[in-house]
Amino acid sequence: MTAARMPQAPALDPTLPSPEQQAAIEAAMGGVSLQDTDPALLDFLVQRCRQAGNAAFKEKRYKEAVQMYSQALAGAPKDAALYANRSAAYLSLGLYEQAAWDGRKAAALRPGWAKAHYRLGCALLALSSWGAAAAALQRALELEPGSGDVAARLKEAEERAGAEAAARTAQAATERRALAVKLRAARRADHRLVQLNQFKQAMAGPEWELDDLEWRPTFLPAMRLKPVRPEAAFADPRARLLASYLSALADLAAPKTALRMLEDVPRLLAFQQGIQAALAAQPPDTHVLVLGSGGGLLSLVAAGAGAGSVTAVERSRMLYRMAKQVLESNCSRGGAEGEAAARVSLLDRRLQAVGVAGEAPAPDVLRARQEREAAGAAAAALGTAAAALAEDDGGALLARRASLLVTDLLDHSVLGLGLLPALDYAAERLLAPGAAVVPSRVRVMGALLELRVGQVSGFDLSALNVYWWHPGTERLDLGRMPHRCLSAPFEVHGLDLQARLAARQAASSGDAAAGSSSSSSSSSPTEGSGSGGDASTEGSAKAGSNGGCAAAWELDTEVEVAVTADGECNAIVLWMEVHAGEEPGAVVTSWGGASGSPACGSSSSSSIGSSEGSSEGGGTTPPCLPAPAVASSWEQGVQYVDVQAVKAGATVSLRVRHDAGQYVVTSKPPQCRPRHALAPRWHFDMVLDQQRNDAYEQAISRAVAAKRAAGCRHVLALDVGAGSGLLSMMAARAGADEVVAAEISQHMCDAGEVTVLANGYLGKITMLDRDARRLDVLRKPDGTPPDLPRRADLLVYEVFDSGCIGEGVLHLVTAARAKLLAADAAMVPIAARVFCQPIQLRVGDVLGWDASQANRWRWRPDYEGMELGRCRDRWVPLAEPVEVFSFDFQNAAAHMTPEEAVLDLRFTAGGVFNAVAMWFDLQLDEETTLSTSPYYSDKGLTWQQAVQWMPEVAVAPGQHLALTARHDTYSISYALPPGMEAAAPDGSTVGDIIELSSTSGSDGGGGGGQPAGGSSGGEPAGSSSAAGGSGSSVPGTPGQPRRTSVPVSDPAWQAAFERLHGLNSQLVKACVQNPLEYRAVAQAALRLASRPHDLGVDAQQAAEFCRPSTSKERHQHDVARLSRRQQLLLSGSALLTAPLAAPLVAAAADSTRQQQRVAEIERAYDSYAATYDEIDGGAAAEQLGFPVLRQELLAAARGDVLETGVGTGLNLPLYQPSALTSLTGVDLSGGMLARAAARADALRLGEAVPLRLAQADVAALGEALEGRTFDTVVDTFSLCVFPDPAAAIRSMAACLRPGGTLLLLEHSRSGIGPLGWYQDVTAPAVAATGKGCRWNDDVPSLVEAAGLRVQRAEPHLGGLILSLTAVKPA
Repeated sequence: MTAARMPQAPALDPTLPSPEQQAAIEAAMGGVSLQDTDPALLDFLVQRCRQAGNAAFKEKRYKEAVQMYSQALAGAPKDAALYANRSAAYLSLGLYEQAAWDGRKAAALRPGWAKAHYRLGCALLALSSWGAAAAALQRALELEPGSGDVAARLKEAEERAGAEAAARTAQAATERRALAVKLRAARRADHRLVQLNQFKQAMAGPEWELDDLEWRPTFLPAMRLKPVRPEAAFADPRARLLASYLSALADLAAPKTALRMLEDVPRLLAFQQGIQAALAAQPPDTHVLVLGSGGGLLSLVAAGAGAGSVTAVERSRMLYRMAKQVLESNCSRGGAEGEAAARVSLLDRRLQAVGVAGEAPAPDVLRARQEREAAGAAAAALGTAAAALAEDDGGALLARRASLLVTDLLDHSVLGLGLLPALDYAAERLLAPGAAVVPSRVRVMGALLELRVGQVSGFDLSALNVYWWHPGTERLDLGRMPHRCLSAPFEVHGLDLQARLAARQAASSGDAAAGSSSSSSSSSPTEGSGSGGDASTEGSAKAGSNGGCAAAWELDTEVEVAVTADGECNAIVLWMEVHAGEEPGAVVTSWGGASGSPACGSSSSSSIGSSEGSSEGGGTTPPCLPAPAVASSWEQGVQYVDVQAVKAGATVSLRVRHDAGQYVVTSKPPQCRPRHALAPRWHFDMVLDQQRNDAYEQAISRAVAAKRAAGCRHVLALDVGAGSGLLSMMAARAGADEVVAAEISQHMCDAGEVTVLANGYLGKITMLDRDARRLDVLRKPDGTPPDLPRRADLLVYEVFDSGCIGEGVLHLVTAARAKLLAADAAMVPIAARVFCQPIQLRVGDVLGWDASQANRWRWRPDYEGMELGRCRDRWVPLAEPVEVFSFDFQNAAAHMTPEEAVLDLRFTAGGVFNAVAMWFDLQLDEETTLSTSPYYSDKGLTWQQAVQWMPEVAVAPGQHLALTARHDTYSISYALPPGMEAAAPDGSTVGDIIELSSTSGSDGGGGGGQPAGGSSGGEPAGSSSAAGGSGSSVPGTPGQPRRTSVPVSDPAWQAAFERLHGLNSQLVKACVQNPLEYRAVAQAALRLASRPHDLGVDAQQAAEFCRPSTSKERHQHDVARLSRRQQLLLSGSALLTAPLAAPLVAAAADSTRQQQRVAEIERAYDSYAATYDEIDGGAAAEQLGFPVLRQELLAAARGDVLETGVGTGLNLPLYQPSALTSLTGVDLSGGMLARAAARADALRLGEAVPLRLAQADVAALGEALEGRTFDTVVDTFSLCVFPDPAAAIRSMAACLRPGGTLLLLEHSRSGIGPLGWYQDVTAPAVAATGKGCRWNDDVPSLVEAAGLRVQRAEPHLGGLILSLTAVKPA
């Protein structure tokens, strides 16, 4: 029975007298009820009690005051003043709860009375209810704005509420971190157990332990401060190899950097003015020395300004070739330009190998002589002929010392290109006394930055901030990276190059009175020797010659920086103000934000404004001078510090140091947090792209709602490429019941897990650090539980690069559709359309000099990402955009077949077509589309445009050109018609070279001016004084486009690129095969990146080597096709595929190479036919169990059967004729088929079942078999030798009837980690010695990509052999 519910008495009001108290009051009044008392008398009694209470309160008899106020309230229960007074009395007695009750009652009775809210606020303060107290006091202050007491109490409440909130936040964060650590440890334990099981299954372990596999590199900020001795660092041969590799990378990258200078008009104009002014003060026959000639242009500017002779020394072989080509093109022009160019001499030597005739030999020459003498002594001891030794090389000699030095050895970090050692060497050995230098001085400026991620789309993504770090000075374009400046600009250091040059010359001549200061600044704080002693020591003139002790700091000082805005400072931005001369036009800065101009790129970006005053160490540009022009090609340098909260009006202490090769800015206390992994900067581009985030959230919300409306009770979402987990949280917030987030990077998975915890979605979202193609909804053969509980109802993914499909989206979606998604699953996005446009993006005449030959150095094997929308003045659209390909991701498998399209380009503007710009529209659902078009001004940060460089073609309005577009499963490429692709070795074009006539649309004759005409879609054509014209004579006719005289690339660069590719492969193989090698390489990489100038390597390349990709374009790194270990390399600290290295897995070969490969296989297997059975069917095969595996597989063959790669017919005896309707065997080799026919005759197989043997390429079965289809297709040990296994599987699938079965017994990549890695490393050698066999193909993925459903995949021999059954959907 259920007990009857007893009626509850109404809750008593604690502010009113209780019934007992009421009775006592009435008893004191002679038993008269208050309700029956005369109102006038009652009012009189209330007032008397009030007065008595007030008197008692003044005399601090608070208990009596409470009694009197309570008696008064018995007669006037709605008097707010009485409640307020009693609240004050209670508060004085320490009865805070009662005080708060009365305060609330008073505020409720008189909401507009400030004192009531004040009393409530005071009581709540006493109760430590800081937030509620602040709200009450804020209301009181609004009602009585001038009250100082209320304002003081409010300030106290707000401060305490803030402290309490911070404490709660910190406690919650600590709890979340602890939970994240536990989850991370659990995932690591799972990985460790899987690895251990794999070792046991392989019955052998590698030479390294599991701990070696789990090791992570560690960067400590102090590594930048401790010098590295070259002899110690290079004792490890791997460090020497890395240094050579980085030097080669720097050599290949340098011309591309020089091209940016040729396009940077403000930078060039400043140097031109400075050179002209400097030469005006020199005699007419002045000899000019140029270090870093900007692709040869600065040398030409000096010669054109009247220099008697110019000697240019380039720091790399490729820069030398680039400058030489530019000089030669100007020499051939004749006239004044040709005469000036003839006065320029280029030296292909390191600076330290250059000397002056009649003076002491250069250091490199002396070193080489010593090495030759040592080699000669060794040769004599061994009896080797002395003639075998190289002849003495005297280096490069100048006829006389130069009177003017021009140098542009400046980068975003100021000193990273070796400016100071080069200046010191030139001052001592190459320059005449009293020589001048351009630029004369450099002001290094700085500002405090908040460069962090906070709330994004309502989610806390601050976990990503752990990845804001860099081993040196990071190169960033703050115009497109959202940031906040927390201080006004301050001068970090004034680097007076002219004073340094004079001091160095004086010191080298023995003039002690000249002093030993290596740099000076009138506005910088006192410079000292710091921890490294006197800056005048010779070691400061040589990078890395500091003896391995404390760093030889040339500057070591402290700067106090005034904070101008509240925030969290985690970075210092550095930029330069370069004074090429004293004229205003000769001053240029590397950051527009420094002069108060708004920083572009994002609405959340904030620029550094100009300031009336200045912080210690410098100020801003005086108001009487115009702001310097901005040179965009340098960008900004950013150094990171440990995060600290700062308040406006406070000061931050920084310690500034520099030696011969770097500036180091540290906070006080210095940053000390160890770092283990870098996240690619495109992760920040994505999460900070609000347009992308809003569009995705809208589409995801509609998709979840649609699934609910369709009757799905439990929505399971799969997020592929989850990264930080942002899209997963959007799905959960939209109503998905469960989300599985797959992220291949372990570090990003860690960050995503912390983010999910911080936002309260741990119960809904599961983070998996897995390759999405390896996920499954079935229990795996080794007993591992499934990754997903069932097939997902919604797929969310963002795996697109600038070229749309470069991150393997087709592979990922095809695999997900095959085995992870329900048949009616929704997808976001659903489709994409790719567009292209021919453009002119090149340099022509620059400051009156022909720089067109420099355009050959733009070329790269793949497309590259560029923000074309932000540099509209540098390129010209030559035709309307055209749609190239469209991809339906709901049927992604259909796009796994390479496709080709011929585009008819009709040019609407004249110019030089040298690039294809490509972008895409991403259709998220039926309502929302994101575009990466350069014509959309509101495009977000996530994607750039893809630019593929093409052979130069001069075009005119009205002309047509057939452009071939191709795509495979990873990339889109473009090609000119075959007759236009090739140019003669001397650079002449195919056909006659003639000038474009005036009807061709060029403005300026010879293509030298800007092309006329508008761009597509009515957009105005861009223009630039430096980049746009073709410069040299442009071939072509009014009716037919023609190649220009500029080759598509430099042959020496391509040859060096191929050699570097081979070295890159060796590095990757070594690290993939052995984590001990990886550890050694990673440690060496960190040393190189921390102190690159000590070891003579390029600072930029050393830093890039230690981080993943630095741009959104990830097309260079084909991550989707890398092994798991290679993916760890990319996500760790040692990146072994730098931006210039070729992809580790090449794209599919073109049709010509494919045909050649097929012919080679046919010939090879014709020769193998005689001995094939002894190898693949002999004793070794018996011991490995191959006959049994074949028999078990073929037992499932039914109906009309097709066997591809039938070979000599080893499978023929194993078929069950009674189960077969017909049997067809095909093979590429006629020799193999002859032996198969002989075996079939011996078995009399043709009598038991209709039998046909045919010679055919498996990739073209449809044509060879006249479209016939089969119930079963069989292939055993042939897939690995087909040139295109994906095409072979698709061909087999096309021959299957709906519901038909594919039976495979093949070599496949093992799922056991060490074996799989070993296969990857040895695959080339196995292919070379094993009949072309690729034994590491991912067979299940190939089958799924062909649209077949895998029913059984049974591994044998540790997973090296795979028996697989798949079915074609009906």
